[in-house]
Amino acid sequence: MSPARWLLLVRAALCAAVFACAALVIDYRNLADATFCGVESACFKVRSSPVGQQIAERIHDLIPGATLPAVTLPVFAGLLALTLFLGGKWMVRALAGLTTAGALIALGLVYAQISIDALCPYCMVVDVSMVVAAIASIQLARSARTDDRVELMLGPSLATRVTFPWAAAGALCTALPFLWAEFPDTEPLPQQLVERQVQGKLNIFSFTDFECPFCRQLYPTLKEVKARDDVAFHRFMVPLDGHKGAMPAALAYVCTPQEQQDRIAETLYTVPSEQLGYEGVVKLAVLIANVDELEFRKCMTSPEAKSKVEADKKLFDDLGLSGLPTTIIGSRRIRGAAIDKVQTAIRTAGAGVELPVWLMLVLGAAVIGAAAFVSSRRMEPDASAKEPPPEPEPEPESDDAERPAAKPKKAKKRKSS
Repeated sequence: MSPARWLLLVRAALCAAVFACAALVIDYRNLADATFCGVESACFKVRSSPVGQQIAERIHDLIPGATLPAVTLPVFAGLLALTLFLGGKWMVRALAGLTTAGALIALGLVYAQISIDALCPYCMVVDVSMVVAAIASIQLARSARTDDRVELMLGPSLATRVTFPWAAAGALCTALPFLWAEFPDTEPLPQQLVERQVQGKLNIFSFTDFECPFCRQLYPTLKEVKARDDVAFHRFMVPLDGHKGAMPAALAYVCTPQEQQDRIAETLYTVPSEQLGYEGVVKLAVLIANVDELEFRKCMTSPEAKSKVEADKKLFDDLGLSGLPTTIIGSRRIRGAAIDKVQTAIRTAGAGVELPVWLMLVLGAAVIGAAAFVSSRRMEPDASAKEPPPEPEPEPESDDAERPAAKPKKAKKRKSS
């Protein structure tokens, strides 16, 4: 295969790695609510496995708050950019060395996935693409060592002709997953929630536990949204058995008059969890909501209050939800304290645009294929660059030219008689 084809393969593989890695960057932002991989997927199993946790801890030690995809995405983008400006054999050798190092790491990650019997599709695209890029780079370097034409092919004229298609492909492959995360494909809203919707408003359904640390983390964002006039906010109590103060806090909330529920909710979310016992929440309700203590105590111990909480828990189970907090904005379900996803869902609610993941994958493949097609048409060097022009053969000399020139004869003198 020609050096130009090897270079094309390197770029295509790196674009595929950028594409899949960008999707992983989005999913790693919130493991409990992945955009492209569900909690039952192999992707989630890899991330939550001991091996995945160990890798994450090492990354955090080097770069606090970073994830493996967030670190590797700039690396892949940088390697792709390097291929656009190859100007000589030394740069080809550098590309081969860098991609080979990346391929060795990728093979190690593949082995780690095999060891836990779970292959993450997006991870495999990244790892296999890196191996393919390394093989093609090595072949390109070998061609550069043995073929003097490679130096000409990798000169400024080639970069000028093919930089734009692959630069555009790299940018689009990075942007597509982020665009799809803004408008994910969602399931229809369950009938139990459709019946509770307020027409003409953005309906937000929040399933929460006042002692849950992630619910507390998300609360300020939901509080800000709830204050909007165009929002209908529905809060449901799902006290977890492992939280001692969750049930007393839930009973205190349902027993508080509706006009005071926002005030008591803010208090229950913000006070130390040790104050969420039965006596603690009674004192808080009397102080914050200005309720009658005796009547409030009767309400908290009444079957009606407990049945309200149990009805919320049953609704949570009937909807097939899991994990707290769970927030449903429009028809989009968001699990965990994914503040950025909540804000995105609120911002894009009502747009009526949902982008299925399969369409993103098709477009990603089409972008890479289009870049490969366009560049393959322009990547071959000119005919004059493929073969040096033949030297003109010397014209054959005439026979007269081969013979030595005859010496001019001297004129003879006549004798006088």
